[in-house]
Amino acid sequence: MKHLKKINMKKKELEIAITTYTVAYKKGYTQCQEDMDDNSKVTRFEVIDENGRVYTKHNSKIELSYQDDGRTLKVFVTPLNKQN
Repeated sequence: MKHLKKINMKKKELEIAITTYTVAYKKGYTQCQEDMDDNSKVTRFEVIDENGRVYTKHNSKIELSYQDDGRTLKVFVTPLNKQN
């Protein structure tokens, strides 16, 4: 009987930990999206991979588009002098 009680307690602790992690993850993800949505000051876009900087664009307007339930991030780079 003691073993069942310990197992039930461990299961409950695990459920609480998973719930806490899930809530924190979603909150962090949402905050990151909100922060990235306010990109009005950004005028330079860079892409860096394992080899270093592979793409740089200066004097540009940057727009981010999240698609596929947040699994895809598209970046639209428009030169500042070509905006409407």
